[in-house]
Amino acid sequence: MNAAERKPPVLAVDPVERQVTVNNRPVKLTRTEYQLIEDLSITPHTGVSYREIAVRLSTLRGPVTSSQVKATASSTRRKLRAAGFPNPVPEVAGIGLKLA
Repeated sequence: MNAAERKPPVLAVDPVERQVTVNNRPVKLTRTEYQLIEDLSITPHTGVSYREIAVRLSTLRGPVTSSQVKATASSTRRKLRAAGFPNPVPEVAGIGLKLA
């Protein structure tokens, strides 16, 4: 099969089951990683600031920092790449993150 015949990977977010799949295979994510993907999926391909993401991810246990958002994005990228979805959460220069 050549590159033109290959189908691009499909990432799906199921808010009812709180599950992310790549090509219909579940990807095991932490609660925070899932929340990050769910939040970014609301406006895919649009950059969201680290500050806005931090506010969305804040919990009753306390606020989330931009550094924690970056660490969560990094671990989420590793898991989604391992599942076959390349460059899933790229950084947007001067803005923050987006869902590719």
